[in-house]
Amino acid sequence: MMGGQHAPQANGPQDDGKMVDLSPLIEKSECYAKNAAAAFPMTNLFIGDTRLGCKSDADEQLILHVGFQEFVKVIFALLNIHYRSN
Repeated sequence: MMGGQHAPQANGPQDDGKMVDLSPLIEKSECYAKNAAAAFPMTNLFIGDTRLGCKSDADEQLILHVGFQEFVKVIFALLNIHYRSN
């Protein structure tokens, strides 16, 4: 889901510039969508079923907050987006 780098730590991994999957570091209890529709909550994103998703309750914009278990440097986020016109 996310691409980024581990931050350098005194006894941890050093920032070597390589991209890593940050999915295991996501703290799901610290994640939320500011304007998600009740029928399409952010928790759907962590289920693994691509038919489910997170959808705005108001418009095409969705505000997501993703918490991590440790400090990370996020370079980009890769999202699988399905758009259906009504």
